[in-house]
Amino acid sequence: VLSADGRVLLLRSAVGPDRSDARIARADPATGTLLWERPFPGDDRRLALSADGARIALSSAVLVRHADGAGPEHKLSLLSADGAPIVREKGSRFFDPRLVALSATGDRVTVCDGDRGMTTLDAQGRTLTRRVVLPVDPDTGRPAAFLETQATPDGRALLVRRGDAHLTFFVSVD
Repeated sequence: VLSADGRVLLLRSAVGPDRSDARIARADPATGTLLWERPFPGDDRRLALSADGARIALSSAVLVRHADGAGPEHKLSLLSADGAPIVREKGSRFFDPRLVALSATGDRVTVCDGDRGMTTLDAQGRTLTRRVVLPVDPDTGRPAAFLETQATPDGRALLVRRGDAHLTFFVSVD
């Protein structure tokens, strides 16, 4: 992934028989020199980069053990351009964030909270807005999958191409 200004290049890799050994790295786009690298564990890995490359949003599903059993939970992390965590692995049984979009300025991140709705967070991981109703796929009766998204530069509006061949336009009211 290359930032809009061309100054930040992120690389994502996964190796192994089930592609479970995943890493994310930042490289200098001019020379290819690796600047930093870190693990990117889990499944359903998603990555977004702000236009200037100053913020990186990541989400993935990791196996979490609880007293009543184990199951996958999505975790959201926000990183600075140098790979330092700003928000570490936000997510739980009750908040299951799958990355949808990062604003161009990097100050707003939108996630799907499982089947419960969409949530927009600020750059420190605090909830700004929550939309509880997601569009339903008429064929499955379940919330429609988000195949592709495009956010306005300020992150207040989001255009979503859904798995049921529809487009939905969301506008934040905060």
